[in-house]
Amino acid sequence: MTKSTIATVTRMVLLAELVADLEQLARHSAEKVKQLAADMAANGMHQAVGAGEDKRLIYGHGRFAAAKLLGWKEIETKVYLGTLTPTQLLIIRAAENLHRADWNGFQKWKLCEELLQQNPSWTQKDLADHLSFDGGSISNFLSPAKCCLAVQQALRAGLLTTADCVRLSRLDEPCQQHLLAATLNGAGAAEIKRQARKARSGPSDAQKVSRFKGQVSGASVTVVSEGGGLALDDLIETLAELLKEARKANDQGLSAKTFEKALRDKASHD
Repeated sequence: MTKSTIATVTRMVLLAELVADLEQLARHSAEKVKQLAADMAANGMHQAVGAGEDKRLIYGHGRFAAAKLLGWKEIETKVYLGTLTPTQLLIIRAAENLHRADWNGFQKWKLCEELLQQNPSWTQKDLADHLSFDGGSISNFLSPAKCCLAVQQALRAGLLTTADCVRLSRLDEPCQQHLLAATLNGAGAAEIKRQARKARSGPSDAQKVSRFKGQVSGASVTVVSEGGGLALDDLIETLAELLKEARKANDQGLSAKTFEKALRDKASHD
């Protein structure tokens, strides 16, 4: 499924002509708007707001509110031409917001769900293509749908992250409730992962090993269990996480020796 291209033009628009979405506007506290206004007064506005030809604001409500607070008469606006469908409006808003650090997992989940509800024929791959995300990210954004109500409420309150929901979504509801309580009581990430592995129904103890040693491509890799033994899915998860950390270290220019030390330091603080 191909994405449609929407023509745009960037121009100055009178603030008084723009119509804000009250729900989006309410997401910005007075304190946040005041801080943003101070930054805009000192450094200017780094990115235009977005609106349709009908002057309805699509994104940039915080910048819009800050500009009003500063007494600006007009604001740089990216105008999307033509009549926009509800799906196009959501995709535009998603492109602006899904990468923002201040958007929590609950907001990302609900936005993705709304797009799927508006387009019943879409698969997760279609959603990923329209939002320009990989399939794994979209699957993670949607993971709260597989969690119990208590987990969803904790995510909405900012007490959990999307990564927490990914782990919890693999478990049944009683296990989710148990690990939710452990998370909210301050259990570290390593302990939560250990409990999640233990909670998953899996092989019997006879099928687990306390120490795994494998040789591949002329190198030997050893994984030692910190308790409870290793099943094959535990080994896969551990090696996948190690590979992810190794790639991150490589991008940072670390040597193998420095990476090894960094892992030890991280483990001692978990």
